[in-house]
Amino acid sequence: MTLASRMKELITLERYDDVKEDWFLIDAPASCWAELTSLGQEQYRFAVRYRDDLRSAKDAEPALRLLWKDRTLDVIDITETVPRVEVQLLAKGRQIDYDNLETGARRKASWP
Repeated sequence: MTLASRMKELITLERYDDVKEDWFLIDAPASCWAELTSLGQEQYRFAVRYRDDLRSAKDAEPALRLLWKDRTLDVIDITETVPRVEVQLLAKGRQIDYDNLETGARRKASWP
C-alpha cells in the first residue's frame, strides 16, 4: 500500500465520450494525488487512493487518459491492488514509429 506522503504527483483524469466525440473530466474529483513509478518505454504506474469508478480495465473504456505535468498519457490498465484502499493505473505515452528516409533507420517520436 502506498503511503500518502509518497503521493506527490497531481494527475487529472479524462474520459472520451463517443457521442460528443470529445474528452471530458471524469466525475469529481477529476484530479488526485498519485505515487509515480517509471517503468521505462514511456510507461508509468500511478498509485492512487481507491475510487469506486476505477477498479478494473473495463473502467477505462471506451478510452481514459491522464494529464500529468505537461504530458498526456493513455491509461491502458487499472488494477485494484488493495481492495477499497488503492488503485493502480498503468499509463503509456503516445509514440509514433517512423522511418528516416535518408538513412533508412526506424525511429520513435513521442506525441504530442
